[in-house]
Amino acid sequence: MVSIKVLLLWPSIVLALTTVTQVKNDITTLDINVQALTSQTALYNGGLLPAAPLLGSLTAVYLSLLQGVTDSALLPPSISESDAQSLNEHVNVTLAIDNPIAINTLKGKKALFKEQGLDGAIVAGLGLLLAGHEAFTNNVLQRLPEDQSADGQEVTQVITVALTDGIHYFESP
Repeated sequence: MVSIKVLLLWPSIVLALTTVTQVKNDITTLDINVQALTSQTALYNGGLLPAAPLLGSLTAVYLSLLQGVTDSALLPPSISESDAQSLNEHVNVTLAIDNPIAINTLKGKKALFKEQGLDGAIVAGLGLLLAGHEAFTNNVLQRLPEDQSADGQEVTQVITVALTDGIHYFESP
């Protein structure tokens, strides 16, 4: 006979598993959008109209980041050791690599953005990405087991540093 406790807990267990999986999917989607931003930025050779796809890619990164913030807020109060390790490893092989590449690619086009008056839009966009990244990171870090927290901070710090560096770079003359 199935215990009443198991029946009552089952939806929570399923939701928790689905939510961790969804957060991993959000990270994957975010990384794909960061890679698209890198590609669009690399293709940019100046001009206002040719900047539209790049700005669209920046918007896609932001929207996928917002989805990650939303889904990570729905994580249970604590996640398992294996889920925590899986999330940390996934960020480490995706966003921790691709985010700094995207920022460096943007930085390489600073003169072109400045020429079109888009440097302020890039700063604003990076500021929104930093705020979203911090919210997403905090939602996940507060749920990690204590022994996984330092690893989580380490892999996400790479992203924080890249975004902050990008903002400072575009704010400088």
